[in-house]
Amino acid sequence: MNKSHAQSVITDHVFEQISPRQVLVSASIGLVAFALAAGGGAFLLRLEGKLRPFKASQISLSLGFIIVGAAILRGYDVRQLIKFEHASFAGLTGGCFIVGLLAAAIVSWVGRGFCLRGNMMVYALGSLALVCLRADLWDYYLGDILIFGLLGVSVSPGVSTKRRANRAGSILFRTSAGLMVVGCAVFNLRAGLQLKLRIDQAHATNSLIEHAFRAGQVTPDQFYGASFGYIAWHLQPYFIAHEGRHDPKIAHFWNYLLYSIDIRTKYLGWLGTMAPFRDEFPEDPARLITSEIHPIWWFFTARFTLQRATLLANPPTHVPLRLEEYRRMPYPLNDAEWREFIATEHL
Repeated sequence: MNKSHAQSVITDHVFEQISPRQVLVSASIGLVAFALAAGGGAFLLRLEGKLRPFKASQISLSLGFIIVGAAILRGYDVRQLIKFEHASFAGLTGGCFIVGLLAAAIVSWVGRGFCLRGNMMVYALGSLALVCLRADLWDYYLGDILIFGLLGVSVSPGVSTKRRANRAGSILFRTSAGLMVVGCAVFNLRAGLQLKLRIDQAHATNSLIEHAFRAGQVTPDQFYGASFGYIAWHLQPYFIAHEGRHDPKIAHFWNYLLYSIDIRTKYLGWLGTMAPFRDEFPEDPARLITSEIHPIWWFFTARFTLQRATLLANPPTHVPLRLEEYRRMPYPLNDAEWREFIATEHL
């Protein structure tokens, strides 16, 4: 079987890229993530009535840990250790959601009454070992570890759920649990709407730039502002045949991009009258390249405009793209174009 470019430059040299410091950081964060996920699993067991409710003193102690931890995190940017792919976890809302999950995990560990399943611990350690081989740590690398932690808890042998907890602890637990359920529902609804908006914006931007590219209005090194995957479609094949032939940083095709275009979004109709979506900057006809209207959020529309940038500045890591050696491969924009592409010799 023929090796892919990624296998040649990454998999075959994975042990050459290991950093002892990064291994220590990734292992520590992975173990903490597993412990917190296990605490979350124990919290769910309590919601099901399989573990005794917390005592008021246990909840108070956990809240103390949360306050201290929040103070520490406020003074230290965890993005120095973990790269976040999911913007929904950013900002005040995302921070409150994460603190709520930490609260559930910590209070469960204080309450105890559960044990960890050995097979899930082994699975998590296996996943963590693979994470430690990577030179960087992205948030989604921890997904498997979090799942194994969440599913890796069970009621400790001999633990009885029949003992009546004190009334204050029971009321406080039920109230806190109810607020967390509502908070999770609101956060996930908000995150889902944000994801839908980003997908719609990405599709509109890709379509706008692709049409301009086919019309000869822009070149591949002017795709700055399009989605990562769309840019990779056009530049990654050229990159692995030239500067990236032996480069393990397979996303370095990004260095071809110039800051030469702007993409403006003007939401139309009722949505455009709302403060978060109001366009305060009028379009400049002198710099206009092309403009299209696309659907947003099922029921709304927006005008996406591609225009020349006012400040032309190359990034410090810019690598010139030799257009005479570039092989054009249009990006399919609809089902008919995808069928035509699949039917050709490209695949």
